[in-house]
Amino acid sequence: MQTDASALGRPSIIREASRIVSEEGVRAFWKGNGVTIVHRLPYSAISFYAYEKYKRVTVVLQHAFECKIFSIYI
Repeated sequence: MQTDASALGRPSIIREASRIVSEEGVRAFWKGNGVTIVHRLPYSAISFYAYEKYKRVTVVLQHAFECKIFSIYI
């Protein structure tokens, strides 16, 4: 696909977005997004689980230090 440089004029996001919609449809904006989601989903799930787990452990340990219960095990 070759274009004439003089026909391009000033670049415009609106013009390019409308061109993409007219040539390829609205779904063209989401092309490749499914692969990204499949790639990131396991990573995000593990990160979320680890964050919640360690947050819970931190709260329990903080409570143990405040109640002096934890000092028995040290």
